[in-house]
Amino acid sequence: MRIALATAMTLICACAHTGGQANLYNIESRVNPSVLTIGKKAVITIEIKLKPGGKFSDGSPIRATLNATNISVKKYTLSRDDAVVGADTARFEIPVIPINKGTSSLDAELSFYVCTDRSCDKEERHVETTFVVK
Repeated sequence: MRIALATAMTLICACAHTGGQANLYNIESRVNPSVLTIGKKAVITIEIKLKPGGKFSDGSPIRATLNATNISVKKYTLSRDDAVVGADTARFEIPVIPINKGTSSLDAELSFYVCTDRSCDKEERHVETTFVVK
């Protein structure tokens, strides 16, 4: 049995951002567990956390399109039905299986709406979660 250590790093590219509400949210991602075994399930969580003044509109689309490197993912297109959505957070919990040692990554193209009392704006962000399987 090979055991691998995963160190996660999240890159959120400002260049892939559109929309006018970027100051009303943060995006975080994390890998669990921190020590991975090749062939054993892990979970990558991508979470949109709203700041005061921001809200998700009831029923508005929240989507993630995934691209995986050196990991197996069952579903590559996620919707609001796949997310855990609360008053101030939306979270995708993505099961993955590391298949090779070395650098692995999960790229996510996120699309969602952030609203204020005056308007709702579509936000699009690129999130890259990278970790090393040793």
